Amino acid sequence: MAYLQGIPLLEGSKEVGLLAKSLLTGVPLPEKAATDALHISIAAVNSIQYLLTWNCWRVTMEIDPIVAEIREIRERRAARFGYDIHAILKDAQQRDAAGDREVVRLPPRRPVGPFQNPTELTTKR
Repeated sequence: MAYLQGIPLLEGSKEVGLLAKSLLTGVPLPEKAATDALHISIAAVNSIQYLLTWNCWRVTMEIDPIVAEIREIRERRAARFGYDIHAILKDAQQRDAAGDREVVRLPPRRPVGPFQNPTELTTKR
């Protein structure tokens, strides 16, 4: 666990609980996905831009053609670099530095307040 040193622990709150409940009632997640909904809610309430997990498998069970395409591309790129994460990152940084693509960077959004129902899940800008 030494590699987690310096990474802050995100805790639950009333907002996290309300959002998790809204996810379970407003999104097609099975009841047994309560832990997954809580994990997603903690990330959302704390404005975490990326959620990398092996634990939220129930959330991604449905086969989505776009997700399948992205996974196929990811697999090809990983194989191209011998599954070496450092080589993959270096290539991505070089491609980014080349400036031949538009990179969209948006500021993080904060939740607007306690969520009462699923219709309030949209974040106002």
